[in-house]
Amino acid sequence: MARRAPRRAHRGAELKTRRSRRSLAIPPHVADALHVHLSTPGWAQPGKDGLVFTSPVGKPLHLDSFRNRVWNPATIEADVAPLQIHDLRHTCASFAIAAGADVLVLQRMLGHASAVMTLDRYGHLMPGQAESVAERLSIAAMRA
Repeated sequence: MARRAPRRAHRGAELKTRRSRRSLAIPPHVADALHVHLSTPGWAQPGKDGLVFTSPVGKPLHLDSFRNRVWNPATIEADVAPLQIHDLRHTCASFAIAAGADVLVLQRMLGHASAVMTLDRYGHLMPGQAESVAERLSIAAMRA
């Protein structure tokens, strides 16, 4: 279950939209990493709200604290350009497109209200798909 963390989650804020709460399929390597995370001492149980990533005492993360204590040091250690946490959403969407994700699947994954919104944001990443579809049609025709 994925939830868009509200800005003031620790104060009981509601999610942005009803699409903010949704189930997602995750790749096996991500499931493996989550298993390791949840098996790490101090992180053995999801928070009482079902959150996987919580403070050490099981409460929702405070964005500024997480950014300063975890995120920024991790980006420095990884020697990557300064990144915003939200950049991971765009990276995931880009990887999904590169893996051939259908626009409607991507729309649902991102919680967009419409496929038009998804295409407006990510359509520039799909320019070579016409050739790819043509190749797949040719392969399908040969099998028929």
